[in-house]
Amino acid sequence: MAELTVSSGKLSPAFASSTYDYRVKVSESTKSILVYASISDPAASNISVNSLATMSGSFSPPISLNYGENPVEILLWSPGYTGPGHKYSIIIFRGYLLLNFYLFKIENLDY
Repeated sequence: MAELTVSSGKLSPAFASSTYDYRVKVSESTKSILVYASISDPAASNISVNSLATMSGSFSPPISLNYGENPVEILLWSPGYTGPGHKYSIIIFRGYLLLNFYLFKIENLDY
C-alpha cells in the first residue's frame, strides 16, 4: 500500500507499508470516519474497507463509530488470486467525555 490515512485523528504508529496494525483516537463528538487508501502494488488492484469496495486513491464510505473500540479492516487483493492478500487493521477509539475527564485528572495529579 502506498498511503493509508483517516479523516479524523492520526494513525499510530505513522503509516509504513510494512506495518499492518494501527490505532487511532478520536473525540467523543466524532460519529463517523473515512479511510483513505491507495495501492502501490500493481498486482493488488482491489481494496475493501470493512467489506465495502473502495477505489484506490479515494475515501471509503463513512464508517459509523460507537463509543470505545471500533475495528476497521482494509484488504488488498487482485482478481483471480485465491490467497488472503494483504490485510491492514485500524482500531479506532472513540472517547467517552466523562472517561476523558477522569483520565486527564489522573494524568495531571501531582505526587
